[in-house]
Amino acid sequence: MVLMEKFDNGLGEGEVPLRRVQIEALDLDWIFTGDNAKILLKILANEANNSALTKKSIRVFVELMWSKYQTAIIKFIFVPYMAYLLVLSQLSGWVIGEFINILYKVNDEELSEEERFLVMEEYTLLRIKAYTLTAISTSLMICFGSLEVKQMLVNGLEYFSDYWNCIDATSLSINCVYLLMATICIIFENEYFDV
Repeated sequence: MVLMEKFDNGLGEGEVPLRRVQIEALDLDWIFTGDNAKILLKILANEANNSALTKKSIRVFVELMWSKYQTAIIKFIFVPYMAYLLVLSQLSGWVIGEFINILYKVNDEELSEEERFLVMEEYTLLRIKAYTLTAISTSLMICFGSLEVKQMLVNGLEYFSDYWNCIDATSLSINCVYLLMATICIIFENEYFDV
């Protein structure tokens, strides 16, 4: 992708550039590796021609980066997070509630054989749904949890200075405890916790 006509050279009207620069966006993954972004910004701030760093040129650079990584962000972060949110909401809002309610029906002594058979059939289906949704939630939680742990290891205690990181860590911890409690109730077929 060549940006010659879009790129602002930072020169005033009538000024002649010392040299013409052509930017090609081939692969910009290097900017996200280690401290490369910080190094690039430091070099640009210290050594670049200030008139070249105009709002227009910065906007073009950001638009270029966004156009390159927007689909990756949506595909690898947003869509899995939405799936995680929907699966966990379905599990906690519907399946677990129905599962606990049906536990009481299964233990009801006044059911006829036919009613007990229907209740057991419904119970088995709910149990399969609960195990499936728990497995999906747990695997997605491990993915997101590993990203947070990696960020914690890189940043150390400074990780907790960002409010969003605190919210992410708290959310993952609470969801982990909830899934553990729900799984114990499902496995042992008893309401040990008021989930």
